[in-house]
Amino acid sequence: MLYIGIDTGDDTGFAVWNSDKRKLESVFSVDFWQCISNISNYSKRCSDLMVIMEAPAPKNVLLNKDSNIDSNVIRRNSNSYISAKRDAILISGYCEQNNIRYKHIKLCSSKWSPAYFRQLTGIKARTSRTSINAVRLVWGM
Repeated sequence: MLYIGIDTGDDTGFAVWNSDKRKLESVFSVDFWQCISNISNYSKRCSDLMVIMEAPAPKNVLLNKDSNIDSNVIRRNSNSYISAKRDAILISGYCEQNNIRYKHIKLCSSKWSPAYFRQLTGIKARTSRTSINAVRLVWGM
């Protein structure tokens, strides 16, 4: 069975875990349309497929009267959340229309550092934060 982990955001992290081989097949970052294309290609290649997406959650920003946080930072975080949520909804819709199983999960554990990611996966190439999160969604399934 193939598990596809997707972490939506400014760039979309995409990871493929093969549970039969107990191996990470690929990890990369793509734009939204490349993500859809990759899901389509994998669904043609493998009938036993599950897409797992991170459930986007808004970032909590605490402000007080002495806060120096610029309103542009707050707006950027808000827009990033809205974009990630929209992409997750559209990917879910694509999966539904094409009878591809999918689910949304919330990552609860702490983030993986790039060093820990390299140690765990053996992947030495530089990877984005969203790619690492996509791997976290499917690692060890």
